[in-house]
Amino acid sequence: MMKQIQWGKVLVFFNLVLAMGMAAWALGLYTGRIEWGSTKAGQGEVAKRQATLKTLDNALTGAETRQRAALASLRSLEPRRPRDERFYQEQQNRLEKSNDIILVVEQKDGQIVPTPEGLPRMVPFTTGKGEQLKGGLDFFTQQFQQTQAALIKSIEEYQKLVAEDVKLTEQIIGDKGLQQLLFNEQDIKQARVKQEIEDLKPVYINVLVETQLLTKRQKALQARLDEVRKALTRPAKR
Repeated sequence: MMKQIQWGKVLVFFNLVLAMGMAAWALGLYTGRIEWGSTKAGQGEVAKRQATLKTLDNALTGAETRQRAALASLRSLEPRRPRDERFYQEQQNRLEKSNDIILVVEQKDGQIVPTPEGLPRMVPFTTGKGEQLKGGLDFFTQQFQQTQAALIKSIEEYQKLVAEDVKLTEQIIGDKGLQQLLFNEQDIKQARVKQEIEDLKPVYINVLVETQLLTKRQKALQARLDEVRKALTRPAKR
């Protein structure tokens, strides 16, 4: 009996707390209510919410319109997808393996020119000089490999020439090179010339002395010759 009374008190207290909470909630709703039609604040709030709803409705309408247009475009393009895949696969294979004229998409005024079937129109690629290029990826890969091999060969030949140039340079200007041998030979020749000059100095002096003596004798002979001539001319005057 006492337990039932205690449980009854608990339930009465819980009921009281719940009633007070509900009363506070109802009081809050009543005091914070918005007078939608009777006050300017309420009318403004209604107009604001209506404008927001209208904006969202317009956005939703636009999104639905774009979705329907995209879906219609997808449905019209989907049947063309296998055909377009085959076309682009053929063009890719042509670019990879063909050695025929290179084709590119024709454009006019920045727009792709289509064929009657709706595919891009392919025209030969021409250079600035009006020349048409031939070849595919395999062709240009082969050309690249040949050019690379020729370049490697040229580099090897250049390295051989450099090694030969180093060897010849060493033969010319090395410690025992031709230039050093020439310098040595010049030193030897100059030493010999100096020695010959030294050896010829006494002879040169003798020659100078003899030259002076011969000059004096020549002058003496010339004077004697003049005297003889004078002596020969005197009787003729008598």
